[in-house]
Amino acid sequence: MKNNSIFFFIGGVIITAIILFGLQDAKLGSVRNANIFSSATDSAVTVATSSTAILARDTNRQYARICNDDGTNYVDVNFSSTASSTTGFKLEAGECYEIKGENLYVGAISGIANSASVVLTVLYK
Repeated sequence: MKNNSIFFFIGGVIITAIILFGLQDAKLGSVRNANIFSSATDSAVTVATSSTAILARDTNRQYARICNDDGTNYVDVNFSSTASSTTGFKLEAGECYEIKGENLYVGAISGIANSASVVLTVLYK
């Protein structure tokens, strides 16, 4: 019985610590691992069926959002200065991709449209 009491005591201490520290992080208005900025650059980039620069390398980049505003065509997005249709990822029509704290990439980003020029909306800081 004594062993069970110790087990329950330690378990209670652990649960109490989790609750207290969990509530500490959940304070209203607190933001963890977030970049806070008051301005950003919003631009339109027309991606051709050949490799097109979307964002230049920027070691000070804090955030970027790339949106494909096209109705039907996709863009192959590459994390490099030269795009290829066989690497990277597809940004389908109507989709957006965010680069932020947990996946912050500061290198060059390029793209190549699948069949016609595609306009991307790019927001970055």
